[in-house]
Amino acid sequence: MKHPHGGNWYAVLMIGVAAAAVFAGPVPLEVTQPQTPPPPAGASVLLPDSLKLARLVDLTSEITGQAFSYNQQDLNAVTVTLRVPGGLNPGNLPVLLDHVLASRGFTTVRTPGSPVLSVVKLEQAAGLSRVSDPGEAGSVIGPGYVTELIEARHQPARTLVEAAKLALSKPGGAATVLGESRLIAVSDLAPRVAEVRALLARLDVPSQVVTREIALTHISAAQLVALATQVVAKRDVVGGGGASGGGGGGGGGGGGKLAGDLIPTTDGGSVLLVCPPEVEGQWRELIVTLDRREPIETRTYTPTFYEAKDLATLVETIGATPTRGAGVVDERFRV
Repeated sequence: MKHPHGGNWYAVLMIGVAAAAVFAGPVPLEVTQPQTPPPPAGASVLLPDSLKLARLVDLTSEITGQAFSYNQQDLNAVTVTLRVPGGLNPGNLPVLLDHVLASRGFTTVRTPGSPVLSVVKLEQAAGLSRVSDPGEAGSVIGPGYVTELIEARHQPARTLVEAAKLALSKPGGAATVLGESRLIAVSDLAPRVAEVRALLARLDVPSQVVTREIALTHISAAQLVALATQVVAKRDVVGGGGASGGGGGGGGGGGGKLAGDLIPTTDGGSVLLVCPPEVEGQWRELIVTLDRREPIETRTYTPTFYEAKDLATLVETIGATPTRGAGVVDERFRV
């Protein structure tokens, strides 16, 4: 069709549309908003046997009314196989989504100031998650990955962090003390954070059990724990093996086993002492007794095939390698 003044107006229109598409820019992260009303109360959600992970996120958004953001390329590359006979209760859909995402190396976080749940890779979650507010209002469903602050009330915060690390996800979980405060920041999948909170509540108690970190000077934590275990066992045998080593019961004296336990720290330079307060002094005495230097011995050797100075250099190099948990070379070593 010709323009009244000449020319092809259809060609001009198509060129304009193409230009608009060129300057539109890259496609941003997909942000899903609820497209359909949720099912009636009590109705089950029928899930297909196989669907893309992105579709499962979209379905959760439609059912719950929660907005999500995610990278389409990442989630469309993952296919999920589900077997849910008879359908799924809508209230359980967010839980299912959290489990499926975590099993594929993803999770959801709520970033600072955003009402949207962002789907991210699990190893990136700790750096993106905001600190959770227990009284958080306005959220439809909670994020799969959370960061919570836990206050140490009775035991040292750094001692509790060592215990918390044993229960965290690997990779993805993190626990650290905030500066010199008694606050511990715990970041992990929400169910794991709940487990860590319960664990710390059991450890962070007054009087009945004390937890102390004791620095070592001369031997490694693993060596000291092994020696202490042998000494306590021998004392139990010689003393007749009266009381058991748990709780706040026996262990004060006599023939009972010394109540408590020693745990080596990850750096090998100290041990965690967990024991009833009435036997803490006995444990400390035992640790001081075992954490001592080995006696000095002098040996004379006459080289047969190598120069004495060359051999001395080699021996000094080997002897200068730290082998103890504290990483300190014994300054008494001489060649």
